[in-house]
Amino acid sequence: MGLFDFAYAPIEASRAQLSTVSNNLANMQTLGFKSQSLFMMQPTDFSDSFGTIEDRLPTHNHAFNLSQGALRETGRELDIALASSGHFLLMTEGRPIPTRDGRFEVSIDGLLVSSDGFPVMSASMDLIQLETANIEIGDDGRVFDDGRLVATLGVFELDEAGGNVLSQDQVTTAQGYVEDSNVDLAANMTAMMQAMRDAEMGATLLRTYNSLLGQAIQTFGNGG
Repeated sequence: MGLFDFAYAPIEASRAQLSTVSNNLANMQTLGFKSQSLFMMQPTDFSDSFGTIEDRLPTHNHAFNLSQGALRETGRELDIALASSGHFLLMTEGRPIPTRDGRFEVSIDGLLVSSDGFPVMSASMDLIQLETANIEIGDDGRVFDDGRLVATLGVFELDEAGGNVLSQDQVTTAQGYVEDSNVDLAANMTAMMQAMRDAEMGATLLRTYNSLLGQAIQTFGNGG
């Protein structure tokens, strides 16, 4: 890695870090949001010194912080928080969408739906039909309509194959609660300030590189 690459690397890393932190902070109030962190992977093949800058820079990947967000009591019977891993599954036009935002409602057709009106899927991947306003949801996700068991909330662990239903002894729900995001404000502000310092360091190195390059060109032009 040459001087230019060495100078450019912290600028690129800072850009990626600031993008990650900004996304976390923008979603602090998003129910069930899981924050992300950035980790760097150093290139292992330095043989191609004439490749693009991106080929010679460390790459970065994101990792989700899957820790439980704080549960906040609302007292609303159709607010359901997940106190375990997994996601609820909403059926939209053409594709299912996972979510941990359990602010549910009953549609005019009697279906259990999200706050955006998308049907909530049961553990058997069926729609959940309700007939009364007396709805109780157990801490294992079972849905009772006026005392009658009508469905079990679908809680899914998603994978590349499209999701697997967790067995019900692995599911814990809390009726009358919502899950806040797990974004740590202090940690993200610290990461943002560090990224800004790293960017300034990279900019200083680039100015030094340009100055040295200019001097070399001038010396070469003057015949050494």
